[in-house]
Amino acid sequence: MIIKLESKNNQILKFVRSLSLRKFRDAEAAYTIEGRIVVSEALRQAKGPLYLVLADSFLAKTESKGLIEMAVERGVRIFQVTDTVFESLSKTKETQGVLMVLKKDEASWEEMNLNQQSFLVILDGIQDPGNLGTIIRTSAAAGVDGVVLTKGTVDLYNDKALRSIMGTSFKMKLKQDASHGEIIHNCQRLNLPLVVADSHGDMPYYCWNFMQGMALVIGSEAQGPSAKLSSSSKIKLVIPMPGGTESLNAGVAAGILLFERVRQTMTL
Repeated sequence: MIIKLESKNNQILKFVRSLSLRKFRDAEAAYTIEGRIVVSEALRQAKGPLYLVLADSFLAKTESKGLIEMAVERGVRIFQVTDTVFESLSKTKETQGVLMVLKKDEASWEEMNLNQQSFLVILDGIQDPGNLGTIIRTSAAAGVDGVVLTKGTVDLYNDKALRSIMGTSFKMKLKQDASHGEIIHNCQRLNLPLVVADSHGDMPYYCWNFMQGMALVIGSEAQGPSAKLSSSSKIKLVIPMPGGTESLNAGVAAGILLFERVRQTMTL
């Protein structure tokens, strides 16, 4: 059953709008995603879809039928609104008329099921949501076992980050707001060496054995990795740059390092 909401001041719609701010996302443990493709992925794979909001213009399209069928099968409540009301909910310039509210689904250290052979990525103070999303999507492509975000890293549920992730978060084990102390403790407990990407590192990345279990630390774009994680690391890896550039974009650097593991796996 599709429920039509006429007023933009409806309580459900006020709740949806409130999730544009992190304090409400944190308080409600919920967030929004937009677009037919990512919503379809969420209906197939996400654990906590709550509401599906559809604009009149999208409901007039043939592809709306399959989306509605999946939502009904999952027991997701469906709301219909006018295009004008939908625009008041959307955070994109050109909306597709499809929006979903989901419960956050973050893993605990235990739920990550890590062991000494795992490949973990630590994002330490990344500030650009586009970089964050790119690294998480690249991590999924490279077969990473989990991604941990430190306190002070940009919000995982920032709308720009979610657009960059493109639904791969539903396939990944993710943890947000981890302290440096708990990261060090759990990596020691699991016997996972901390390996830090550092523009002033000791070893060219291609000399390191990426086939072993490890926790790869990618630091902030401006300041690099934190002193606490750096001082606890086993090795600092550097990406040689013969062109003289001081540093690389965090997303680019992460891609080079993550796919070095893939390259080493493929050459066995």
